[in-house]
Amino acid sequence: MKKIYMCFLCPVLLFTGCSAVHENEHSQSAQPAYGSPEETSGATTETNETPVHTSIAEMSRIKKIAKSVEYDEGESLLSSPPQITYQYSDEDYEYYSFIYGDEEFSVLHDNDNWKIFESYKIRNSEDMKLICQAMIDIDPVHGADMSSYRTTEDMAYEWIQHNIVYDLPGLDDEIKDSAANVDMDPKDQNMTIMEMYYNR
Repeated sequence: MKKIYMCFLCPVLLFTGCSAVHENEHSQSAQPAYGSPEETSGATTETNETPVHTSIAEMSRIKKIAKSVEYDEGESLLSSPPQITYQYSDEDYEYYSFIYGDEEFSVLHDNDNWKIFESYKIRNSEDMKLICQAMIDIDPVHGADMSSYRTTEDMAYEWIQHNIVYDLPGLDDEIKDSAANVDMDPKDQNMTIMEMYYNR
């Protein structure tokens, strides 16, 4: 089944802006996960320094691409949450894994954050929610208000946005690498890509 998402404006900005924050560490509750969240508008300025902000011409080009992205969910492979298996810990993080299809996925956990490596390979939204439930069963992640907790729906919504960015053509390796691994923490709950970028 395929779905078209029209709200993902300029996702390259997000993953250029936040990759440095989460790449070496680790790197949304009640709204529907697969609808069209309100589009957030914002002006982007040019700079002569490191190109964290994209030029106006490039931003316009990316908007056109993002609006036409067709997201292929693929087939569901799960009927229940998978087993998230503890592997080991170091002084900073806990490491887990799970099997999806015939592939093992690595998962990193620290305080209020779950990160799934190569998450772009998992496409089905219902399967995403089951995987997120398995992580929540081990240790839930706080919501943005730090009193509620994130839900499977809003976590899957964030995951899909990462996948859409990963699917965009013409991305450089740094952006693609950042989009490839979804990590879920309190501050990104229910945010659109533009909102996440401007809150970094």
